[in-house]
Amino acid sequence: MTTDQFWKIIEAARAKDTDPESVAAAVKSTLESLSVDEVLGFDRELTKRRAESFRWDLWAVAYIANGGCSDDGFEYFRGWLIAKGRSYFEAAACRSSSGRR
Repeated sequence: MTTDQFWKIIEAARAKDTDPESVAAAVKSTLESLSVDEVLGFDRELTKRRAESFRWDLWAVAYIANGGCSDDGFEYFRGWLIAKGRSYFEAAACRSSSGRR
């Protein structure tokens, strides 16, 4: 699965409802209709996005926004950030890294 395909699944899920839990349910429904290889590809892309967002500067954002941020809280924040969609995720990643990618 390509990065573009990954984000298309997220965006399609967001088209139904933007609530993060609804997005997760819609993504799950989509994944249930895919082949094992496609699901594994989605997981690889998700792992990459989670790794890209595992940064101290984003943890600081989560800490400020939430009035504190535990390990679990930062995991949830990163999931929320991914569920917001590609443009939101990339804007946050770009700004928090001073324009570097």
